[in-house]
Amino acid sequence: SSPATAGAPNTASGTSSSGAAAPGGVRRSVIIDCDPGQDDAIAIMFALGASDRLDVRAITTVAGNVPLDLTERNARIVRDWAGYTQSLPVYAGCPRPLTRELITAANVHGKTGLDGVPLHEPLAPLAPQHAVAFLIDTLRAAPPHSVTLCAIGPLTNLATALIEAPEIRAGIREIVLMGGAFFSATRLQGRHLPVRKPCRTEPHLPGW
Repeated sequence: SSPATAGAPNTASGTSSSGAAAPGGVRRSVIIDCDPGQDDAIAIMFALGASDRLDVRAITTVAGNVPLDLTERNARIVRDWAGYTQSLPVYAGCPRPLTRELITAANVHGKTGLDGVPLHEPLAPLAPQHAVAFLIDTLRAAPPHSVTLCAIGPLTNLATALIEAPEIRAGIREIVLMGGAFFSATRLQGRHLPVRKPCRTEPHLPGW
């Protein structure tokens, strides 16, 4: 979907983010928390392409692969590519980790975070609410154990939300996160889990 045709629900499968149901009649309710990043861009498009199985409620962004002003911009660009400009909100979250300075991965993803493809100006603005406030409000209102959090960026937004409102864990069905090593085989630093995933270095997080 080009920027010129973005904005309508994805029509490749004849469904939108609130369209057809998965086998059994229930789609999984998902929030994607991310820091696009080329890898996250692909993950978002795969998730939106599986609208028969996943009900992607929102995208929340955090500083990580590149600073927050770029991750939120990139998420909105990817939203346009997928044809969800008007139907999928994007929220900006935390601009740095909880306990240290931000370390980006511009050496991998380029200065924009999406180097290598033409980038347009996003066709729609951010949702006005902070990502952490959105997570708290959404998980408080959700039925117990009903929302899957796909945390494919640093966990700063989630950590902050759990610190501010630990009771919201009742609404979480599961957390699916991306982590591991690439540049180092001997240290858990390739995906910068201790740096980029603050929940790993926040042992006082309530209930986790």
